[in-house]
Amino acid sequence: MKKLVLRKEEAVDIERLIDVKVETDSGVYKRVFPTKWGSITLLIFERYYHRIGSDLSITLISDKRENETTVEIIAAGGKTSVLQFDFETEKSATKSIAGILINDGFEILED
Repeated sequence: MKKLVLRKEEAVDIERLIDVKVETDSGVYKRVFPTKWGSITLLIFERYYHRIGSDLSITLISDKRENETTVEIIAAGGKTSVLQFDFETEKSATKSIAGILINDGFEILED
């Protein structure tokens, strides 16, 4: 499992940055939870990678407040064989999504 946490000092709708209509083998799950301070958005993507012969799940949790947004990106699965090689698939997936957020002004808090 690989996790990244990013933050931006501004309220951001994560769906504006991450295309939830991404073509995947298994689909996309999206749910927005209204809160007293803003909203929490949960996005889960699952995709089969032929290169590694395994599914990879990417979960984004966005905590949007009045003047800041925190996003956790968690990649899981993507391992193959008894020795659980992941061929850096989880790391690559989190870095790919983090790149989109960084281009919009997010900063990495935890790597």
